[in-house]
Amino acid sequence: MSKPAAKEYPEELPVGYYLDNFQRILDFVASHYDDVLTTDEKSFSQLFRALSLDARRLYVRLISRKGPLFRSDTLSYAEIKDIEAAAIELTRNGFLEQDGPCELSEELALLKKAEILELIEDCGSETEIDLPRTALKALRKQQLVELALSLQIEIRGWIRGLFHLLRPQREKEILIYRLLFFGNLYQDLTEFVVTDLGHVRYESYEIRKQDRLFRSREILEDTFRLIELNEAFYQAIEGRSVHEIDANALLSLLEYLPQQSPAGEDPDLRRMRDNLINGIARHLERIGNDGQALHLYRMTELPPSRERQARILERQKRLEEAIELCRQIAGDPWEDLEREFAERYIRKLSGKLGLSLSKTEITEIPVQLLELEFDPLLGVEESVLRHYQGRRFTAYHGENVLWTGLFGLAFWDIVFLSLPGTFFNRYQRGPKDLYRPEFRRRRAGLIEERLRHIRSSSAWPEEMLELYDRKQGIASDLVHWKLLPRELVARCVRTIPRNHLAAIFDKLSEHLGANKSGFPDLVVFPTPRRRKTPAYELIEVKGPGDQLQINQRRWLRYFSSHGIPFRVVRVQWRE
Repeated sequence: MSKPAAKEYPEELPVGYYLDNFQRILDFVASHYDDVLTTDEKSFSQLFRALSLDARRLYVRLISRKGPLFRSDTLSYAEIKDIEAAAIELTRNGFLEQDGPCELSEELALLKKAEILELIEDCGSETEIDLPRTALKALRKQQLVELALSLQIEIRGWIRGLFHLLRPQREKEILIYRLLFFGNLYQDLTEFVVTDLGHVRYESYEIRKQDRLFRSREILEDTFRLIELNEAFYQAIEGRSVHEIDANALLSLLEYLPQQSPAGEDPDLRRMRDNLINGIARHLERIGNDGQALHLYRMTELPPSRERQARILERQKRLEEAIELCRQIAGDPWEDLEREFAERYIRKLSGKLGLSLSKTEITEIPVQLLELEFDPLLGVEESVLRHYQGRRFTAYHGENVLWTGLFGLAFWDIVFLSLPGTFFNRYQRGPKDLYRPEFRRRRAGLIEERLRHIRSSSAWPEEMLELYDRKQGIASDLVHWKLLPRELVARCVRTIPRNHLAAIFDKLSEHLGANKSGFPDLVVFPTPRRRKTPAYELIEVKGPGDQLQINQRRWLRYFSSHGIPFRVVRVQWRE
């Protein structure tokens, strides 16, 4: 598995800073996962600690930087007295490889443009290079790399005259320690830097050893393998058109899936596994391999696998099977989106089969046609927002960020409540189950009590603003501070009826992952003099030809059932 791209850190931080933080990871993993680590992984930590201070500092600095290859002549750290000696020590102990095998293109990529020009001029012959120097200098660096590779010249010997090629080793152990510490591989030592520099602050919550994410070596190994398979999957589809995707390459990934445990699979592993299978099946659908896709979808229990099965069955003219599956979904949906799909598809399939259904109640959606002057510098939403502002409304962009942000503030302490298996390191922006249905189920009593408080307490709006001031800037998956100014929060909690806010929060909390999108684009507040208008209104903006999406219709129906004022504004441009 390739190493995720490391982020460059500010050079002004001392090298010892990186070493201290890396040793914090080693210490945490040793104290929480000693029974999970292999002999080689424990040995990695022990051998690393036995290295000289210079060698440890150099190694950690290299694995923190964008690599994986480095030039020996560009390494310069004031805190490392003898970099060459440190590199030799690391090489001798298996932490560094010097001048090892690699692709010529990788070595050339380390050169500066002027150095590649010099290489070509020193090693190439006039018969091979049919370009004057001025033309060579005009080429981009990548073009020069390709030219050098096309020439029959000795590249490696020339480069070795400039510097040694360094590649950090023990990558697998580093990834395992990162996975055990962070619970993922998209976080790295950058979290320490941005935290300690004050760029990011994290909430305080309790972390208990018994709540650790990986309860066994088997779970760790299976998680690591699924991460590798996901990376291989994205490499197989990235940048490729439908016709370029190799179905056999995708199917071959399934051979390496971890075996399900007879005693019951870890739910996180099951979710990762099902998500990968769904992704492969969806791409098989796109290239026309419906039969294999249907087989894969039947292996999973993660939406939208049953929806995709029904759609494939319809394409295969197996309408009775499709409608029976939809009835099963409607009777026992995994989530609201599934239920709504099933009800909608049952009506569609029933029509094709000539079956009669009772008429369903249709929610009337208020629509306003709005004719505006077209401004190429403004999007359609901004044009409507300025239209309302011109009519002396106070208008804001709302969408999903506003409502999930208000929810995140209103339930801040509940979101960051330490429950078993939800928090396992100090660098989380929310609990592990935040976007799953179990978030509500595990906190049902607390959430219901908070909803009652919101509906009944006249002090709640000011409590929200006090909490906003106290928590501002702390990292949260739900609250995006730059997009949620205090003035907007104050306007919402002081103006929007509390029972309306509680209704929206109630629906969100049922399943944040499924319900966090689909909110209207704008929230507008009329001036107090407009007595006949509601205190606020939610506006969904649609430009010419735009249609309401399913998740938008779902929220609009919900608003209608709870008396929440909304409308759809359809924009037409003046000719």
